[in-house]
Amino acid sequence: MSGRHYHKGLSTTKNPEIFIVLHGDCKVNWRHIDEVETHSATVSGPMKLEVPPNVWHELVMETDCCCLELNSLEEHKADTFYIP
Repeated sequence: MSGRHYHKGLSTTKNPEIFIVLHGDCKVNWRHIDEVETHSATVSGPMKLEVPPNVWHELVMETDCCCLELNSLEEHKADTFYIP
């Protein structure tokens, strides 16, 4: 599992967050932080995903997956928030 957080869009690479599923299958779960309903979709690589600011998200790998996230570690740490 990866994610389980959201970004406020403070970093340019998190507005929106872009990552690419290079290969494999995973389930993407997401919801706006002001909403209760969670949405889900299964994706198969190669696929580009864009997550807007204030959208909680997670990836649940269903097969071996390889993903590429387009940001630095510093940008990720500076703009990553968790819902208690």
